[in-house]
Amino acid sequence: MNDGSVTLIQCDLTDVLGEIPLVNFDKFSLQIHLNKLAATRSKDRVLQMRAYLRDIFAEAVDQDFLAKDPARKVKVPAQLRDTDTTTLTWEQLRKALMELALRDRVLLE
Repeated sequence: MNDGSVTLIQCDLTDVLGEIPLVNFDKFSLQIHLNKLAATRSKDRVLQMRAYLRDIFAEAVDQDFLAKDPARKVKVPAQLRDTDTTTLTWEQLRKALMELALRDRVLLE
């Protein structure tokens, strides 16, 4: 798992749900959380968080922390935001790169 994934899990899952004991989760509370994420996050991010939730709770069952998996039947929210596919033109990219400090510009190029 890369640092980006860890940051997303922390931001979208553990910061919000981290204090709740595993045994207190149910399908309904997880579905509500996923629906809330869908209101502000992109489709891809919501789908990724659903996958993480399912993996986390499946592992909790495998490790005998839980008898049943509350995330197993959590559905994809009906209202998902489209992923932003905005791209810069070559000219916009050149202008943006010219505004950066040399170190940052070299990294991006």
